[in-house]
Amino acid sequence: MITANNDANQNSPIAVDVVYIKDKAMVTALLATSSSKWFATRSDLLRSFGDSVEISSFELMPSQSIRLDAKALAGNFALAALVFADYPTPGEHRERLQMASPGYVLQLGAKGFQASEVKKP
Repeated sequence: MITANNDANQNSPIAVDVVYIKDKAMVTALLATSSSKWFATRSDLLRSFGDSVEISSFELMPSQSIRLDAKALAGNFALAALVFADYPTPGEHRERLQMASPGYVLQLGAKGFQASEVKKP
């Protein structure tokens, strides 16, 4: 689930990419990539390494929430998953999601976001 606070991105829409990475070298490269660099070079990366990544892109308004379709996401075979949020404020604005987790809640705030793992009951 992705939830944007009332003041998310300083009251502006925010782009969020969930990136599923299928190549070990690409995992290492993207773990060193900030969200500003990701969004600036995403189309070039896809042209060069499109077979190595799959992307689910979203844009949320403040106060908006979306639930991702677990069945659609389950079809993504990946070594790793990263989330990039396009904040204009300084910072990495990137989180790695553990593939073995049953799920996450991404909470988009005014100047950054956090990913909280959903625990099995």
